[in-house]
Amino acid sequence: DPWPPPTPPGLIDGEVGGKDVGSTTIAVDPNDNNRLFVTINNGYPSYAVDCEVEYVNDGTIPFFVRATTIIPGPGLTNCTLSGNQTKTLVCDQLTVVFRDGLGSQVDPDDGLASSLRIHVEQRASQNAEYTFDVQICVAQWNEPATAAECFAAAPPH
Repeated sequence: DPWPPPTPPGLIDGEVGGKDVGSTTIAVDPNDNNRLFVTINNGYPSYAVDCEVEYVNDGTIPFFVRATTIIPGPGLTNCTLSGNQTKTLVCDQLTVVFRDGLGSQVDPDDGLASSLRIHVEQRASQNAEYTFDVQICVAQWNEPATAAECFAAAPPH
């Protein structure tokens, strides 16, 4: 049997048993490939997503992950960001946990996988859309940039 099973007739992808369920989209900023735009649509309480984010070095010089951050979008309230190598953004509507690989070196033609987990909380509104951005700042292995310096040198948004 194929997995996942085909969508039953009369339903569209993303519906289970005729009920509309949440969806997640992640897009890379077209002006800055070190920034991800994340959107949760219709995420019901306890809707959860676990994805992998991979940094790939297609250059010729090793780089280090110097800094990361999670930026809450409009509609997310009472948000706090904490953590170092695991960033945790806790808002009334969502909790986001990002294992970011901070301090890791990525050699040319190599990559580094990290984890991005999202959990929709009980206070989320029905049929709501929630957004947040994940920003990753990398610097060449011989550039001892601090997080503030790394983000200050990144492309403007």
